[in-house]
Amino acid sequence: MAYCHKTYGQTTMPKKNTVGIQVSPTIPTLNLNNIGVLTVLRYGYTIHSHYTIGSDFSLHYTNTGYSKSTKILPALFFRYTFRLDKLVNPFIDFNLGYEFYHLNVTEPNWSLEGEHFMYNGLNYYLAPGVKFASKNRMFSFDLMLKMST
Repeated sequence: MAYCHKTYGQTTMPKKNTVGIQVSPTIPTLNLNNIGVLTVLRYGYTIHSHYTIGSDFSLHYTNTGYSKSTKILPALFFRYTFRLDKLVNPFIDFNLGYEFYHLNVTEPNWSLEGEHFMYNGLNYYLAPGVKFASKNRMFSFDLMLKMST
């Protein structure tokens, strides 16, 4: 999972406001016909040199050939950053949101063809990662490993 940030705000590190955009292909199985797209918009506000809070909105679409699914997840996040004086900063994110999931079965040989399934409920993840910042700290790239529900 990777985020690219454009940062606005104060002229000293850390910047107060961050805006993140992510677009990632997802492959739920090893079959390359099962490709999805994950899109995330994120806003964060640094409340202290190590702490950032914010919100994000994600949309995940997958077409497996036998089903199509859409997941919408508005959420709040909290980030703790371990070092802020360097261009490489390890961090940990915690995200809590409410998931809206819809699945449509499209396989004609299944007895469930045309069936729709919906799930709504809490979703959370914990994600350790590393932030790579540009020298002027106007742009950064976050690489993280999400462990989610």
